[in-house]
Amino acid sequence: YAAAAPLTHAGMIRGWLLLGRKTSGAPFSERDRRLLNSLSPVAGMALANMELKRRVLDDERRLVVIDLAGGIAHEIGNALSPLMGQAQLIEFALQHSSEHVPRETVSRPLEIIVDMCARIRRIAQNLSRLSEPIALQKTSINLNDVAEDAVQLMSETAGRIKRFQVEGAAG
Repeated sequence: YAAAAPLTHAGMIRGWLLLGRKTSGAPFSERDRRLLNSLSPVAGMALANMELKRRVLDDERRLVVIDLAGGIAHEIGNALSPLMGQAQLIEFALQHSSEHVPRETVSRPLEIIVDMCARIRRIAQNLSRLSEPIALQKTSINLNDVAEDAVQLMSETAGRIKRFQVEGAAG
């Protein structure tokens, strides 16, 4: 490069302004170098401002997602409660019924309803945790626990999707 100047802002180098040769082939003059050196802090500030704007936009997006997750969790919980209650009432009635009801006709569907309700409730609880305010503090975490939770969620989701696809293709 024929000329270079650091892009600085707040005492930090944000990048470099590198210039090749002039199209005329003439070398950069002292005046050109002074101009380059006077413009480089402005360009550094522009880069810093762009980074700050990107961070603000990212934070705004996160806030929208967090707010949305809280609303979705609330709605899921509202819809899930009566469904779970009705399934449990049916199950209770079958267990305490004096009439003979062929249990095998309803036991598996009830089991599926209860299992899916429990799964949806866990998902809703996880979503609602996203909308809780975060108190930042240093703490130790066990990364193995985090990884196990992630693997459990992924395998549960992948297994259900695969089973749905297989069952859907057969039906």
